[in-house]
Amino acid sequence: METNWNDFVNFYDWEFEFICKEQSKDIYFWLKMANLYKDEILEFGCGTGRISLILAKHNFKITAVDSAEKFIHKLIQKNNHKNLTPLVGDMTTFQSEKRFNLIMFPYSTFQYLLTKDQQIKCLLNAKSLLTENGRIILDISPHIAKGDSLTESIKLYSKWNSEMECQVSMYTSYVISDNIQYWEDDYIITDKNSKESYFTHKIALKNTELQEFKDLCSECKLTIEDIYGSFDLKNVSPDSSNILYIIKK
Repeated sequence: METNWNDFVNFYDWEFEFICKEQSKDIYFWLKMANLYKDEILEFGCGTGRISLILAKHNFKITAVDSAEKFIHKLIQKNNHKNLTPLVGDMTTFQSEKRFNLIMFPYSTFQYLLTKDQQIKCLLNAKSLLTENGRIILDISPHIAKGDSLTESIKLYSKWNSEMECQVSMYTSYVISDNIQYWEDDYIITDKNSKESYFTHKIALKNTELQEFKDLCSECKLTIEDIYGSFDLKNVSPDSSNILYIIKK
């Protein structure tokens, strides 16, 4: 399933701010990793620059890549750092003359790859872009595709979007099948004149268990150096909401 990210560009930053408060703490982790591995840095799934803009502000050289052209266009509008290069690209095929000391896959980016073939292609591509002593780091959600489907749409929020000058109500549902969770989020947008419009955003993410990920790395001749269960580098536990894999050649 292809996610319509370009159509979602005006909602993304606004919605992330109040839905993803815990996830937003990942910036401290990525700053720590950037300080360890230094320039050059490559971020896949950069979105509108939530992480890359902060790294650039801290003087790291970063190439920020996303497949959604409108997200990159918005990042370009925000960017005033010469050390940040935003580019449109696919994480399975993107190439550069540069080689990177750190390649980042934040916020479940890798889990948008729904087949083993896509995952292997992505890891091999990242490997080809890595310096000899560089690291690939992935943030994986361990709770994707767990439990039962939610087939009846429920209201998640109703909030005023001051930038768009409208009230946004979002209803969500999802189906879990073959270790993939398919969301369908319906947005009702009511402007200041009470005129309504509608938008549906579809997302799919794949569950990637530890052994499955080890097998992928083995097939790509990559080594898992460390695994953390939190942004403050604690061990993995049943309560971990993020699994952080640090990988080397």
